[in-house]
Amino acid sequence: MFPTLTALPRPEPPANDSDDYTRWLEECEQWGSLRCQCGRGYFCREHGDWISGEEVGSGLAVAGDQQQPGSCPSYHYG
Repeated sequence: MFPTLTALPRPEPPANDSDDYTRWLEECEQWGSLRCQCGRGYFCREHGDWISGEEVGSGLAVAGDQQQPGSCPSYHYG
């Protein structure tokens, strides 16, 4: 889907794990702003999983700029 990524999306670590969190922020620079062609799909911070534009459009997921812990589609928690 995004062949130029050198760091794959992964879940956001706890901020108190400063080394891993700093590395995650650097990695997130590569994939955090990626969107699908419709402009709504994104990688969630909580799981590092793709949320499709269709899921956002149908109300199954919040928009990328509104994501908070616990706001992913239910299948992310299974």
